[in-house]
Amino acid sequence: MFEISMDKRYENFIATICNCATPTNVQTDEEFRYIVFEVLGVDVFTVFSEKNLDDLITEERIRPEDKEPCLRIRVLFEQNENRWRNLQSVDEIQADRAFTEIRRIACALLKTYCGYSLLDSETENKLWNRIDREYQFSPAFEKTQYPWIQIPAPCRSFSLKTVWDDEQEALVNSFFVQLGVSELNVLEWHGDCFSFCPNAFGKLVKEYHDDERNCNVYFPSYYPNGDYYFFIDQDGKYALFGHPWLQEIVVYGQELIDLFEENKCALELGELIIQRVDVEDDYTREGTYVVSDSTYEIACFGYMESYHEGDPYSDRIEGFLTNEILTSDTHEFRTEHINNWEYRVNGVICDGRSAIRIGDIHIRLDSPLPGDLKDGDWATVHISRMDI
Repeated sequence: MFEISMDKRYENFIATICNCATPTNVQTDEEFRYIVFEVLGVDVFTVFSEKNLDDLITEERIRPEDKEPCLRIRVLFEQNENRWRNLQSVDEIQADRAFTEIRRIACALLKTYCGYSLLDSETENKLWNRIDREYQFSPAFEKTQYPWIQIPAPCRSFSLKTVWDDEQEALVNSFFVQLGVSELNVLEWHGDCFSFCPNAFGKLVKEYHDDERNCNVYFPSYYPNGDYYFFIDQDGKYALFGHPWLQEIVVYGQELIDLFEENKCALELGELIIQRVDVEDDYTREGTYVVSDSTYEIACFGYMESYHEGDPYSDRIEGFLTNEILTSDTHEFRTEHINNWEYRVNGVICDGRSAIRIGDIHIRLDSPLPGDLKDGDWATVHISRMDI
């Protein structure tokens, strides 16, 4: 009789707890039923057999105290499988108390053996709502005139020249460790969403082969390899947003940006394609903006064309100064001289190095809003470029 190696037994153990914890990571009802009844319907009775678990314990592959939770999954599956098969709706299966209990137990095992746990649906929905609504996430397979995500400052975008290897992945993870991040939420556009501790990064089970589905299962990497991968600090101070097809990342949080800047060579980061205003000697632009008295920022909207790093116009962008002219139906004409300003488009500040796309020109005020302007007022801004 063919004997399965202990390494393979442990790999099957990992695959089974992952499938128990994440059976909802499917696209169709048929696929869901296949995973639950054909994959798990076999695995929980073989992988979670007493003999197999005892062997794994003897070889010190799993902890003795985890035998009972595994057997509990097997009993729940055995008691409820036929009833689940008769349910018409997949939603009914997922909402079933016994099915929910299996997922809860498996998620705890997942945290122990893979180093990460599934996000609860409330947290996951809250994060995706922020990304969709506040950051205006717009999936795209190629470059368009519109930004694919709009992250507020401070943030910076980088192009990715090559896929990161294990050493580079560990380097990026070390940034979060240095910054004292204890928990990162990980969102995958077409996959499950997890949380993990960067300090445990070296122990994560990042890849395994699922024999039943004949596919490799991956934990999202910091490099956006094949899908949108977003890593967000639970405190909201730092984040990393990766685009798989444009091969670029957006880094949020000044301290995190600084670490990426310091390690650009090691990570083989390139400057993202620079975008420029179509500059003329007497260039001026007017636009409508809304005032915010909470941040003292004025956002002006304008169209910007693109060019690549090295274009002679790259130095000229830094020469823009602003004389701000405020007008509206309710406010008198006035002029304010602003020195603290930035172009910020797609959440990226143009300082002669970083990218600009269609988006916002923000003027940051060092003092309260001029006159009687208040939060939400609309007015007009006139931006001029001095000769440089």
